[in-house]
Amino acid sequence: MPSGAVTAMQNAVPPFLADCVGMFDDRTHSGSCVCFYAPVSPEEQRNKSETTPATLFSVNLTMSTSKKPNYRTGDKQLAGYAKALGHPARVAILRFILQSNSCICGDIVEEIGLSQSTISQHLKVLKETGIIEGEINGPSTCYCINEKVWRATALVFEELFSVFRKVDHCG
Repeated sequence: MPSGAVTAMQNAVPPFLADCVGMFDDRTHSGSCVCFYAPVSPEEQRNKSETTPATLFSVNLTMSTSKKPNYRTGDKQLAGYAKALGHPARVAILRFILQSNSCICGDIVEEIGLSQSTISQHLKVLKETGIIEGEINGPSTCYCINEKVWRATALVFEELFSVFRKVDHCG
């Protein structure tokens, strides 16, 4: 049994727990523990004229194991795009680049109104998903939409949104 599990169990029972012995199977992530427990503290026991019998009890332990998620093909990709689009600054950056219809080199900070470091962090997220590309041009980097990834992004969102069917009874 992992020492943390025994410690946690000992902390969960009164301090007059006499002993706890257990086994833990790493392969099945389960185990059991048998504990000797006196129903009253030793101090209370000394003050009583009659003895109270101790109790033996057992505890079964099972650690949860993570299940393999049942994602559809493209769900992780869609979630990545959604995360990249999940901040208004990144949406504003994309809108600015799209409306410019060209690569943008230094105007993003002035246009969006955030600090250079904040814009750089948002550009990094967009670049990591592949939605934008950055090309170093002298002292600055020029950013433009990656057309192939942009179209793939639109397709995975369209696939999700096209599943919707209006249900009359949902109010």
